[in-house]
Amino acid sequence: MPLPAIYAIVDVVIVFYMIFRPSATLAQYRLFHLRFGKNKFQSLLSAYLNMRQFGKVIIDRFAVYGGKKFNITIENNEWLENCYQSDLPLVILSGHIGNFELAGYFLRPKNKQMYVVMYGGEKAVIMQNRAKFLTPNDIHLIFSNNDNNYLFEINNALTDGNLLAMLADRVFGSKRTLTTTLLNKETQLPLGPFRTALLRPANICIVFAIKKSTHDYIIHLTPVSAATPQQLADIYAQETDKIMHQYQHQWFNYFNFWND
Repeated sequence: MPLPAIYAIVDVVIVFYMIFRPSATLAQYRLFHLRFGKNKFQSLLSAYLNMRQFGKVIIDRFAVYGGKKFNITIENNEWLENCYQSDLPLVILSGHIGNFELAGYFLRPKNKQMYVVMYGGEKAVIMQNRAKFLTPNDIHLIFSNNDNNYLFEINNALTDGNLLAMLADRVFGSKRTLTTTLLNKETQLPLGPFRTALLRPANICIVFAIKKSTHDYIIHLTPVSAATPQQLADIYAQETDKIMHQYQHQWFNYFNFWND
């Protein structure tokens, strides 16, 4: 089926999702009402448009796995290619904005192994399916879990000068957090990704893969440097803030992010 036909189904399904997942709907309503200052009707409409966009992103993710081609524009591509040729590891920090998994698929280096740290608390079938689709494409998944064995995998990836990608916008109950400001309000980010990025000398960038149209994506790639995890977290929050203002409907954190 052509993508627009599948998107049309999503337009209807999302209405029922909003009704039966009120916590997610409320989280997005608060985002637009409290952070962006929209009125009640605009906030509810924006929540619908946001979830509609999320449905499209999910469909695109599986379309890529099935061989569908998208037009990809990568910002700072020359810097990225130089990092691929460097002996230093490359650390990519991203978040639940746009299509993170699609970004990983299209940023695969030819001369480095790519490792992606994923949350290990999801249902087993989801983790198995991710591994099924990504591993044959030379994307190695590292699932974070309570036994901390994944930390050795991360260290080995960095030691060998490979590419390590991590999501940096969800705490998931971790007690080790950093306080920063996003959309003019303090919030918490997990310490782990920012500390990991600075474990050893590395090239570091912040990446968001944004859907522009049915067949077009732009990968916003920003090289960064920092001396401390707090400084890196603040830079990450600034870049996230910038992207959220450009693409308000592609923020896919469906919980009370700011603890309002």
